[in-house]
Amino acid sequence: MEKVRDVGRAVHAPAHITERVVQLFRSKSEFTFLASIQQKSSTSGVIFSIHESEHSYFELESSGVREEIRYHYRFKGKPRSESFPYRLADGLWHKIALTISASHLLLHVDCNR
Repeated sequence: MEKVRDVGRAVHAPAHITERVVQLFRSKSEFTFLASIQQKSSTSGVIFSIHESEHSYFELESSGVREEIRYHYRFKGKPRSESFPYRLADGLWHKIALTISASHLLLHVDCNR
């Protein structure tokens, strides 16, 4: 039986594009991230991340071991994170919507809060 390995995917943009994306995030009071994902049981990984060098602006990850979705961000220069109890690592396809505003964080998975 052939073992299938997951492949990491990364999109790299030139510095001027990266700066434009960061400026868009800074100038908006609210934005929504949408994704469709399928995660194997007992795996963990980053769903989406925007970072420059070692400075991360936005990172959404799923832990199949802890059965949670974590959102990592910076607030007033300090790293913060929020966790949502949810099992994505079940081999099924899921739709994720994460809305971020100045005062709220709202996660929907498969149209459920």
